[in-house]
Amino acid sequence: MYKRIKDLDIGSVLKNVYGRIQNATEKRPANIAGKKPRLVAVSKTKPKEMVVVAYEWGQRHFGENYIQELREKALDPEVLEKCKDIQWHFIGHLQRNKVNKLVSKTGVDPDQVCYLVGHILGNCPSLDFAGLMTIGSLYHDLSLGPNPDFQHLIKCANETCIHFGLDVNSIELSMGMSGDFEHAIEVGSTNVRIGSTIFGARNNPEKHSEIPA
Repeated sequence: MYKRIKDLDIGSVLKNVYGRIQNATEKRPANIAGKKPRLVAVSKTKPKEMVVVAYEWGQRHFGENYIQELREKALDPEVLEKCKDIQWHFIGHLQRNKVNKLVSKTGVDPDQVCYLVGHILGNCPSLDFAGLMTIGSLYHDLSLGPNPDFQHLIKCANETCIHFGLDVNSIELSMGMSGDFEHAIEVGSTNVRIGSTIFGARNNPEKHSEIPA
């Protein structure tokens, strides 16, 4: 019964979200029309069964906030058996001293982006610079214009690419969640993180303690 109900719910919701993503993509201006957004279904606090159902409906990218929860789901025998090409995204904060020496747990100010990218490119051979991420203001009124947080990220990306001679089309712009992903896509997001719209309201389990990755 659980699986049959969730098949219907998650399948119809995913179909709706895919359609909204496509519609938002088609509204982009010509200069960013080629950047196709990726949907990361944020499955934090949700049971593995919901991940499996979403996978069966065609979803491949999933995001988790806690390393422990990600490991539990990714290494679960049922998930390993049924979700052969699933791709996991860690979207939380790494709470380790070595990471905190490089960047704070809540990111950096816009004027520090070039410094951080330069540090990664010049001193971190085991890391690949993939792109930039932000969370937009939750209460921005779009009648006043585009979300300024998204505009700041786009500006940072352009400045970073000019400074380091990078192709702006080669880096990710991760912005947009359940409440604002369509607007984020319209202005150039290549990666949207959607949780509650797909899986329902978040559960509130005991906080996971971080363990080494």
